Amino acid sequence: MFGAIVGSFLNVVAIRYNTGTGLRGRSQCLSCTRRLGALQLIPVVSFIALRGRCHSCKSAISFQYPLVEAITALTFLGTYSLMIGGALTPYMSILMVIAFSLMIVITVYDLRHQIIPNMIVYLLLTVGIIRVALAFHGGEEVAARVVAAFSIAIVFALLWLFSKGQWMGLGDAKLVLALALLLPYPDNLEAVMLAFWTGALVGLALVAIGKLRSRGRLTIESEIPFAPFLILGFYIAFFVPLPILPL
Repeated sequence: MFGAIVGSFLNVVAIRYNTGTGLRGRSQCLSCTRRLGALQLIPVVSFIALRGRCHSCKSAISFQYPLVEAITALTFLGTYSLMIGGALTPYMSILMVIAFSLMIVITVYDLRHQIIPNMIVYLLLTVGIIRVALAFHGGEEVAARVVAAFSIAIVFALLWLFSKGQWMGLGDAKLVLALALLLPYPDNLEAVMLAFWTGALVGLALVAIGKLRSRGRLTIESEIPFAPFLILGFYIAFFVPLPILPL
């Protein structure tokens, strides 16, 4: 329940970020601008009860809202389960739910605008640095984690530089550094590999769908945001460790 409530707030952050409206003020319908009441703001439940439409103007409500709320709820539940199982300390669990919350905002914003918000990435990078400091204080091996993180980020930055932003954005390099610092080695390398694999599969699938529909809207040259795939790779490596690399 707490995760779903936080997810509702993350929707607000992702939608209002860089719009000049700030986070203050009541939520309202984006079509008729009517303010929403408390019963219309219950995470997931209100969307289902309203059948995905505004109570006043009957315009469709984006499926983004319940999806983000549900994903955040499941993320918080999964992190709590790891803490109960002893894989995470309570302090580390708090740090990770903060990191996941920032990742969700980045994902939504990148999908909507095809740009990674710098300020949110810097906050996530700060969380990554704190994670490394806690790992070092706890006696964990951090040298390999840090070297791998910066190596991956440098590769991404070089891809951005040589392609002049055509293959990769500089924001992806900043994001991958933050994500790689949050994971131990070699999990951070595996997360990046998973990101490329899932990105390639989804990209090819979307191109195939576009060809079948003969609309010509999506081709192999079309821009597909990569940040969501990087974060998806992180999710998989964090919650479902896969021994991809023989290390």
